[in-house]
Amino acid sequence: MLVSSASYAETPVSENANRHFSQGVRYLTSKDAGRYEKAYREFKAAYADSPSWKILGNLGIVAHELERDGEAIDAFTAYLERGGKELSANERKQFKEDLALVQAGYANVSVQTDPGGAWILDERLPETGEPIINRYGPTDGEMQLLRVRAGHHRVRAEINGVESDVWEFSVKAGQSVSHEFSLRPQPPPPEEPPPVEPAPDVRVDSSGNPGLRVASYVALGLGAVGVGVGTYFLVDAFDKRNHADDVFERCSQVALDCPETAPLYAEAKEAEAAESDAFSRSRITYVAGGALLVTGVVLFFVSAPSGEAPHEEAALVPWLGPQGFGVSGRF
Repeated sequence: MLVSSASYAETPVSENANRHFSQGVRYLTSKDAGRYEKAYREFKAAYADSPSWKILGNLGIVAHELERDGEAIDAFTAYLERGGKELSANERKQFKEDLALVQAGYANVSVQTDPGGAWILDERLPETGEPIINRYGPTDGEMQLLRVRAGHHRVRAEINGVESDVWEFSVKAGQSVSHEFSLRPQPPPPEEPPPVEPAPDVRVDSSGNPGLRVASYVALGLGAVGVGVGTYFLVDAFDKRNHADDVFERCSQVALDCPETAPLYAEAKEAEAAESDAFSRSRITYVAGGALLVTGVVLFFVSAPSGEAPHEEAALVPWLGPQGFGVSGRF
């Protein structure tokens, strides 16, 4: 049922409101695919300019067609209440039936946005045909009630280009559901510190260095031999010294101070030279043996496995006894 003119409403209707209303009626009676949306905008503009109750009948009709059921219920209810006796019996009956039809098929959807000022986009997905999309808002930050057509819906909120996640649900007639949308910008995730490069491992391989270990043993062995030979040369040098002293003593008994013309002079000089050579050999072999021992000890510790605890002390001690000589020690 259409009301063709709002000119005789109790509330004075401006010419501008009349133009919007008349344009809305033309859209509503046309074959335009978007006639309900266009007529809805014209009737809303007319009512905003001059809130006459007669405009509400047509506004309720197009709101119902667009599935803006909450607005349709409010418009039909106010039209019946404010129209009063001016409505014919048939008109009142028709609008009551329309109101009952809308009331039987809607559900309550409560939404809240943080922050306020956002728009709500409701998309109902019917079993057949294209989705029905309605836009509500802006919100005021409080929980707001939307009375929508029962069915399967996808709802989201948006403000200043920021969109919320989609809330998807199915609701039956008479049911109530609610949801809160957060549109606060999410803080960026904390930056992860750059990975720390591990320090290069300069430790000796845990298995040690077999080559260096063998070299250390060889050096220690040669050093011990050198010390032993040096000890032998040292003992021999003392023997030759005793022999040289004995020859010089016998030479001095024959000729005072053992002059060159003495019979034992040549033998005494030969014994003295042998003594000097023996001491020289002893010093050389001791120095060489000591150097080899130091080299062997250094190589031993360098080639030791990383988990091996070094001995508290490394030492070599030459010894000399009545029956022989040698070297003892620990590593």
